[in-house]
Amino acid sequence: MECRCLTRQSIQRPPLFDVQPEDLPTLHEVERAVRSLNKKKATGPDQIPAAFLSEYVVQHLLYPAVLKAFVTGREPLSAKGGLEIALYKGRGPRCQFGSYRATQ
Repeated sequence: MECRCLTRQSIQRPPLFDVQPEDLPTLHEVERAVRSLNKKKATGPDQIPAAFLSEYVVQHLLYPAVLKAFVTGREPLSAKGGLEIALYKGRGPRCQFGSYRATQ
């Protein structure tokens, strides 16, 4: 089932909107965004800490993926998915959804 899903998602689709070259983010803007990441936040599903991303020159590796996502309006296939965990807030009945908050 996973192969069929990946095949369907990899089919070339036209961009959702027209993008002009001046609308595209520059490498400098991507670098600035990566360096502004909060280093105290938990890692995502990729397990790469923000401190690593901002300390090492990974912007050149991220830039093509950022441009592709910007032009197509879709996140990279590798960024799909994730794990959501409901945490009890410490108040309210445990049997009600409002007593929990979602984290990823």
